[in-house]
Amino acid sequence: MSRNQEISDACWRTHRTLEDKRKVTATINRLVAEALDISPDDIFISLISVSNENFSFGRGELQLAEDTPHW
Repeated sequence: MSRNQEISDACWRTHRTLEDKRKVTATINRLVAEALDISPDDIFISLISVSNENFSFGRGELQLAEDTPHW
């Protein structure tokens, strides 16, 4: 039996709480399982926390590197 695999990346800022992480993984799991009609047990989620200074929202600028965003 052949199975398709899909990998998606989602990065977010390091300050998120454990409660936030639990909520987002539960929501992702539920929505993907419903949309693809697969078992929630067949979904692997890996959260990658990224420091603010490692985000660029255009022009190669690190808008979140300072305490206050540049916008």
